[in-house]
Amino acid sequence: MIEEDDVPDLQQQFQIVHTASPEAGPVVTGSAVGADEATLVFAAELGRLQTQRARGELAIRPGHDERTLLLRLPLSVQPPVRGTTPAHP
Repeated sequence: MIEEDDVPDLQQQFQIVHTASPEAGPVVTGSAVGADEATLVFAAELGRLQTQRARGELAIRPGHDERTLLLRLPLSVQPPVRGTTPAHP
């Protein structure tokens, strides 16, 4: 017999997770029901974190499995390049 706790919550098939550092635990910043929605939520969260110049990594994981990462992207802060002009052909 399947226990209710053994059935994944279908309303949270994917979680978007930001981990600022190895010492800091992962923080769920969004969730999505389907893969397409998860991709959109991930992209929006990536943009937000880049605007804030956040560090760490952003990941998508299945909502029922906290150890498995489906996508993992390290966040790196690039210093702005000053005094440069775009190259013209």
